[in-house]
Amino acid sequence: MKRTHNNGFQRIAGLVRDFQILSPIKACSINQILCAEIPQPLKPNVMPRHTHLFKVIIAMGLLTWLFGCSKGDRNDTANSRYITDQSFRENLAKQTTMSPQTLAQLRQYNVTDNTTLRLEFFFYTDTEAKAKALAAALRELNYEVETGPSDGNEQLFLVTGWTDPLKMDNRSVVEWTEKMCRLGYEHDCEFDGWGTNPEQ
Repeated sequence: MKRTHNNGFQRIAGLVRDFQILSPIKACSINQILCAEIPQPLKPNVMPRHTHLFKVIIAMGLLTWLFGCSKGDRNDTANSRYITDQSFRENLAKQTTMSPQTLAQLRQYNVTDNTTLRLEFFFYTDTEAKAKALAAALRELNYEVETGPSDGNEQLFLVTGWTDPLKMDNRSVVEWTEKMCRLGYEHDCEFDGWGTNPEQ
């Protein structure tokens, strides 16, 4: 059965380069920091139980759910890799560059080096077996993890979930980002970024 991945709330994407897109984020994300007003209800064990609207900051990658993903459109053999060494190195450089930029935006919401927040993560791959193998590795880190078909591209599989609280200083977050990129690559999955709610 195909599942959606709203994680208890709807994220509203806005300002993609020179135009706006208003849509629930279900499968992938944009290379920007997005700010949205999110109403209740919320997932009790993930998000804080506020009765008022609050702001969510998300760091995102490519809009696979909207534009599709070239990796998922190829006709590969069963034994081919989804993530090449070159694409891994390019994504590692991109994600470790983006994380400090995300933190800089979070500082505007009173997130300091000593703040601890749970992070929501996103990975993509081309087979269910790879997604489940990565999910098992992430659960060994005591992360909450879900897997399922991507809503934006049925040839891809999404691995998403939440970390334990992480200290939000640049070094800790960049090291965690690199760890996620490498863990994903070990299981032939691509790390597509992270998001958080500063009002945890």
